[in-house]
Amino acid sequence: MSGKFDICFDVRMVHASGIGTYVKTLLPDVARHFRVALLGRTREEIKRAFPALEATVIPFDAKPYSLKEQALFPKVVPPCRLFWSPHFNAPLLPIQAKLRLLTLHDVYHLAFSHTFPLWKAQMGRALIKNAVYRADRVLTVSHFSNSEIERYLGIRNFPLEVIHNGIDLQKFQRQLTTSMTQEMRAKYRLPKRFVLALGNVKPHKNLKRLLLALKLFCERCKSPLHLVIVGQRRGMMTQDGELERMIQGDPFFEEHVIFTDRVPDEDLPVLYRLALFLAFPSLYEGFGLPPLEAMACGCPVLVAKAASLPEVCGEAVEYIDPYCVESISQGIERMVLQEPLRLRLKERGLKHVADFSLEKMVEAHIQVLRELLV
Repeated sequence: MSGKFDICFDVRMVHASGIGTYVKTLLPDVARHFRVALLGRTREEIKRAFPALEATVIPFDAKPYSLKEQALFPKVVPPCRLFWSPHFNAPLLPIQAKLRLLTLHDVYHLAFSHTFPLWKAQMGRALIKNAVYRADRVLTVSHFSNSEIERYLGIRNFPLEVIHNGIDLQKFQRQLTTSMTQEMRAKYRLPKRFVLALGNVKPHKNLKRLLLALKLFCERCKSPLHLVIVGQRRGMMTQDGELERMIQGDPFFEEHVIFTDRVPDEDLPVLYRLALFLAFPSLYEGFGLPPLEAMACGCPVLVAKAASLPEVCGEAVEYIDPYCVESISQGIERMVLQEPLRLRLKERGLKHVADFSLEKMVEAHIQVLRELLV
């Protein structure tokens, strides 16, 4: 059964925000150490994403989490020693792999099941349970996620292992020095003073409370402040009618909220650097990479005291209660009006992010793979 491949790695979500970053971070090093086959939507897509990578690509364009995907898994997974799923859409049927490795970043679909249609919530629970119980090893990205997996699946003494995500600090610094800030201001029509947020319409991203808190701050302090949201306005609006009505029906939001559209990875560090601070009021994160990315770019961070964020951010950020608009607004006020606070957080952030090195993350994954393939 082992075939000519050590690992078959499902990388179809290479361009997704969180999972894609995880895949792009690990794949080059994994491919250097092991004989790897990749499940990719197309060979061309993988070649564009990894121009220097030497690996066999097996075209597999089935939509993740679909019935078609499950029906085709046994046909497309080649004989290998290990099959690696970077999310919970792991095969339900037998495949030609001796072992299975699963990375489960969080159990958002279980913790926030009330935000999904009943059929989708039930399907998510079934897929997660199948993925975990069929895996020979489960990796997750925080101790918070580890406890959530145990809590929602009711498991104990299971082979779960926590490996924190890592930041390529040198890469961020290179991108900051090679990009021109004035060009970025013009490209994205950035105001002189703005707060940065990474847009997502999922309820746990808490964008609506952030918008209301921004408005409350501006009204109370008589201080103009813009919110720049990295994301496509049209895509966000069409997925959330309540958010669309809230913004379109209020002249304040029309004037003070700016959507950048899609931002290439190489532009994002400069946006972090130009921002007054990053606002990250998320209710639920398995890890939460943007605060660390902001720290790496010298950007202060205002973050929710919730889920994994205290574990990841430590004492290098300013915390708010994400369920309270007033708390978020007061946090914005502190960050805007107290320059010493921003400078202190910038200094702490640059020190703190060094503990989440890319090298440490990669080495830990390689060690797990070696243990499984011994």
